[in-house]
Amino acid sequence: MTVRRWGAYFVTMMAVWVVAADSARPAQLAMGTVGVTLTLPVVWRLLDLGRPLGAAWTLARAERFATYFFRVFLPDALRSTWDVARRVVMPVIPMRPGILAVEVPPMKEAALLLLVDHIGLTPGQLVVDLDVPRGMLYVHTIDAGDPAAVRAHVRAVCRGVMEVVGP
Repeated sequence: MTVRRWGAYFVTMMAVWVVAADSARPAQLAMGTVGVTLTLPVVWRLLDLGRPLGAAWTLARAERFATYFFRVFLPDALRSTWDVARRVVMPVIPMRPGILAVEVPPMKEAALLLLVDHIGLTPGQLVVDLDVPRGMLYVHTIDAGDPAAVRAHVRAVCRGVMEVVGP
């Protein structure tokens, strides 16, 4: 870990923190410092910042994450949010909840983390368990009426994650 890269990460994330918090009070800055410091190991591993491959490689990796966010995660989150909101305003909430086992290919820990986070952050689905040796992901879904569609959706997300992080 180089101090220069850590410093660049720290300054960038603190700027994001101040903009998001809309405040630069000492208490906010202290919370931001703690938050940025605690997230450093995860970001370091996800972006593989320990490699001495230079800024171009790091920017390319960050660009892949941004592309994943806007191409895969954001549309999925909006679609899922709309679906759950539509269900809530109906007189009778149409739900067929269930837990489905979805086979996932072997992948890096960072890819598994991103996959589980993606599924957990989109409304209507939640990861119940992950069985790494068997390659099974157990997903609770609000609508298990079409298990094949849910499995296909999780596999599509998995492909998107593997494009970003690698197999």
